[in-house]
Amino acid sequence: MSNTSESDVKHILNFVENNDVQFLSSHLELKKSALGGIGVFATQDIEAEHILLRVPKSSIFTAENSTIANALVDAEIDGMLALNIAFIYEVSVFKEKSHWFEYLRTIKWVDNEGQLYLPPSYYEDAKRKQYLRGTTLDTMYNGLSPQSEVENGFSIACDLAVKISSEYHLEIPKIFATENLDDKQIWRNLLEFVSVGYSISSRCFEIDRYHQYGLVIIADLFNHHVTSPDVHFESVFDVCDKCGEVGECGHIIAEEKLTAIEELQKKPEKIGTFDHKQLDNFTRQLENNQELSDDELLENPNETFIEDRVIQGIIPDECVDIRLVNNVKKGEEIFNSYGELSNSLLLARYGFVVENNPCDVVNMADAVIQYSRKASADLKARIDWWKDMGHEFYFVWYESKRSEEEEEDEEEDEEEPENGDSRDGKNSQDAPYDGENIQDDGQKEDFDKPSKWLDEMFIDNQGKLTPLMLAFVKLLSFNKFEWEKFYTEDPNELWDRVKCLELNSSALLSNKKTRKILEDIVAFKAKWIIPKDADSNIKILLSSENFILDQVRSK
Repeated sequence: MSNTSESDVKHILNFVENNDVQFLSSHLELKKSALGGIGVFATQDIEAEHILLRVPKSSIFTAENSTIANALVDAEIDGMLALNIAFIYEVSVFKEKSHWFEYLRTIKWVDNEGQLYLPPSYYEDAKRKQYLRGTTLDTMYNGLSPQSEVENGFSIACDLAVKISSEYHLEIPKIFATENLDDKQIWRNLLEFVSVGYSISSRCFEIDRYHQYGLVIIADLFNHHVTSPDVHFESVFDVCDKCGEVGECGHIIAEEKLTAIEELQKKPEKIGTFDHKQLDNFTRQLENNQELSDDELLENPNETFIEDRVIQGIIPDECVDIRLVNNVKKGEEIFNSYGELSNSLLLARYGFVVENNPCDVVNMADAVIQYSRKASADLKARIDWWKDMGHEFYFVWYESKRSEEEEEDEEEDEEEPENGDSRDGKNSQDAPYDGENIQDDGQKEDFDKPSKWLDEMFIDNQGKLTPLMLAFVKLLSFNKFEWEKFYTEDPNELWDRVKCLELNSSALLSNKKTRKILEDIVAFKAKWIIPKDADSNIKILLSSENFILDQVRSK
């Protein structure tokens, strides 16, 4: 969600006009959104598949396009840290002299009251943090603890600023000027650094292998819709990571030439003497493929839709596009998607939450731990087995089963065409269990596994348990005879037995024993009291967790 104000729209449109950005202004407008900040709205009905925005990669703010690009490359700093540092230099050192300033000035990291936009891990108000203690944000994502990599990034940025000042005679941004400051002042600078990163992370896109992450004007104004996004971001990602060229650039040509030389030198008995002329012809052929056709050099910028325009110097593969995937009506706001993310992740990463978020979950790890502490000796033995071995083995078995089912579904979907020609099908690289893919520690090589036994202990927005939590409850419901019959430390025997732990939500609720165990676990999860003085994000997040738990309790 953008924090851009209405007064910033003129700066955005000025940058668009002066930087070869194609925006479908005949059908769109930027105006205040009910969700906050500025949104993108349709002024006419628009059918799906039209391109709403096309931005040359040279007009995207990335670390590689920034004024201090060389310094960042020399220091081997990349990714989001490089983007954060570059942004700070453009807006606080170069300012109006920066090519990017008119756009970047519209991105705020301080609100109208002078407060920094901060993630929960750096909330300055202890009360706000306390309201979130024990939530999924805290227990599953550790979202209330300061992040060491962020603070390490700040230290790297401060050291780089000193080096840039020495070598390029540029002033040190105030955020990075920590010499002679006390710890409290340095902490304030760190918080501002965090705030800048938090603000731009909610607006940046992954561009390609060369640029990595970048700020794309107007594309960053499409607000998030969790279930029905209207647009899709498109970019040619696979470019040269040294220069950003699409296709066969000079670096790739050189690499291919070296490879060809090595191959020729490996086979002297077949090639004879080394043929430099042959390689030179090959190089010229590759280079000639880079030339634009005459059609691509025509200029017709007055076409109504962007995809119909051909403008001299603008090559579509060297741009990013926002393409409409749904039909939209006049007056409707047009939405993008940040991904299928729970409110905990949205708040931690981007600073907002969504009411009635279908991706929300409640982490039950703390309730499971409390239940385990009060369990009988017999149940504790089963819990220890699940923690030490069972959860990993069941995860492997379950993923293998699911993979086989997906392969079967794909085979059923593949039909022979009427003319008898065969169609290429998707071949899975994951072989079904054959008795040899299990390592000595009971882990299957082909599947990622949860790093901790509590990682999969959560309930989704519909009140359904994860497959591993269902299996855990089924395990605890065994009577003594069933447990003794099931228990084994032999991986091959366990592979045949573990399938009996599979349980669906309906079966869980219809069985008195499994239902009672679930009720006992949920009893350790107290209902949240919504503080009246909490901000709307906290209220929505707590209310969502209550809603999910109420669904379980009422079934």
